[in-house]
Amino acid sequence: MAKIGKSIRGIVVLARPINCLLTAGSVVVGAVAGGLGGAPVDIAMAALAAALITGAGNALNDVQDIEEDRINQPQRPLPAGLVSPLAAIVMVGLLVVSGLGLAWWVSPVTGMIATAVALALTGYSIWLKQTGPAGNILVAALAATTFPYGALVGGDLGRSWIPATFAFLYHLGREVVKGIEDMEGDQRRDIRTLALR
Repeated sequence: MAKIGKSIRGIVVLARPINCLLTAGSVVVGAVAGGLGGAPVDIAMAALAAALITGAGNALNDVQDIEEDRINQPQRPLPAGLVSPLAAIVMVGLLVVSGLGLAWWVSPVTGMIATAVALALTGYSIWLKQTGPAGNILVAALAATTFPYGALVGGDLGRSWIPATFAFLYHLGREVVKGIEDMEGDQRRDIRTLALR
């Protein structure tokens, strides 16, 4: 039972629940900026969809980072052996399917945005992360997207570009800082973040 409990906690940690909550909150802020013209249930479902897709992206990123995390963050669930890579991949699939299903249920527009974000997160984790600053910029852009995404559910884009701009700049700086912290493991795997340029 103790092992099962650790595995469950590991799965939760992989999704980074605080990041998921912040993503959902950003969608709600975007909906407010868009005029709150959408139905409350639609806003809630769009926020949940974004949180689920964020969790999937976080978990997939950890699967791809398992080797450098053995150096940079050996306490993470995958290098620590709390969760197997296969279980993490299954988790990613379940979260993506659930998130996309909710997003398409809300509207075709939110469904298309969520699908594009899910594809971009996959591309980042598998390919773009290793190509240099483009990966950092993509992560920042995806974080900023939550605000116009929520605004479209709430009515129209309105002033969602204001928090989106701040989010882009904040996350771009955060990615650079993370790149500096992870420099040793990234050099071993030849990942070229802005910090290594």
